[in-house]
Amino acid sequence: MKIIGLLLVFLSSLAIGVSKAEEYREKDKCINAFIEFLYFIRHEIFVYQTPQCKIFEKFQNKYLESAGFIEDLRKNVLEGRNQPLFHTVKELDKIKLDAETRDILLSFAESLGTLSVSEECERCDRAVRQLEEVYRKQKEETKGKTRLCRSVGGMIGAGLVLLLW
Repeated sequence: MKIIGLLLVFLSSLAIGVSKAEEYREKDKCINAFIEFLYFIRHEIFVYQTPQCKIFEKFQNKYLESAGFIEDLRKNVLEGRNQPLFHTVKELDKIKLDAETRDILLSFAESLGTLSVSEECERCDRAVRQLEEVYRKQKEETKGKTRLCRSVGGMIGAGLVLLLW
């Protein structure tokens, strides 16, 4: 019975470390989803010259849909708000964005729909480059942080097992 209890203590500590590591991976998924979103916007503007509201209706991404971003964005479009993307990014608390990513998205969203097609594409490309740079930096940090979280969780679990043995 004691061994089962010690095993549960170890596994629960390890699970806490793994779940903390998963939070860092979620941030990577988030930035990647927004990069995909900006590529989609650029494609729709450049190739089809699709109006802003129609772009938001067409876009699908499992991560952003599960986080409620797409739903809130479409709701802002239906309510007829000016700059629906800007308001959605600014008001959305469900997705944990770091300040740099949020600033990049807000600066892009401020003028969306007010510029010419070529200017929109240039701004979209610039925002994608900036997000990809943030993604690269964050991905490098994520590798180390996830290893650290898992290791610390395992070490704490092993330490508790030794103390309780």
